[in-house]
Amino acid sequence: MAASENTPMLEVKNLGISFGGLRAVDNFNMTIEKGQLYGLIGPNGAGKTTIFNMLTGVYKPTDGKICLDGEDITGKSTMEINKEGIARTFQNIRLFSDLTVLDNVKAGLHNQKEYIYSTLSGILRLPSYHKAEKAMDERAMELLDCVGLGARAGHMPNEMSGGQRQRVAIARALANEPPLILADEPTGNLDTAASIEIMEIFAELHKAGATVIVVTHEENIAAFTDRIIHFSDGQIIKDEINENPTKGSGELHMKGLYRHFREAAGTESGVSSC
Repeated sequence: MAASENTPMLEVKNLGISFGGLRAVDNFNMTIEKGQLYGLIGPNGAGKTTIFNMLTGVYKPTDGKICLDGEDITGKSTMEINKEGIARTFQNIRLFSDLTVLDNVKAGLHNQKEYIYSTLSGILRLPSYHKAEKAMDERAMELLDCVGLGARAGHMPNEMSGGQRQRVAIARALANEPPLILADEPTGNLDTAASIEIMEIFAELHKAGATVIVVTHEENIAAFTDRIIHFSDGQIIKDEINENPTKGSGELHMKGLYRHFREAAGTESGVSSC
């Protein structure tokens, strides 16, 4: 998918959407460079989540264009966009209540080629099934270890705190090693200590090579990011570099998380549809 190192990770051009007679977002433009940690800050109702919904295929834009690493993804489905390399987390944490923490993370791995097995293999429990399941278990544990929850793999979501459930959701979102992560109010329902833990994870993911955009309405959360985009009434009103971002504890280590992404980082297709 990659066009070149100089191609923006995400480029949004003249994006707009209407609901009935209401123009929710109009002529929105934004460029996100690779390897940056962005904070998109604005009051509730400013249109931040609507923008994310268009970027991830939940809403189809009325007009405009969305380009991911030089490729036009406008109007693609949520599943297609996820496969292209955009992952998203939500303020309202969406875990499967009847699955363990480990199985919740494994749910994000099932559509990847290296873990796919045939229906017959699954029914008959053939060697290919056991091999894929073992590989998924190992990868899911690796992801949980990265967010500090390896010891809670066998627990159910209702046995976890809000901050821990959000970390599980982040681990699942990372399953396909997305180069771009959209975090929609990830600390909105959390206390201060849990919020700091979540932002430390995103800061470490940024160091590991991911591009991250965190939507928030809280200045202290945006302070963790390298670049802060102020947003109001569907428009960017200020874009500034944060010269002194808040530092985390440094206890999390994500360097091994982006195996395939790093291997492909030097590959250039030379083709851009944007």
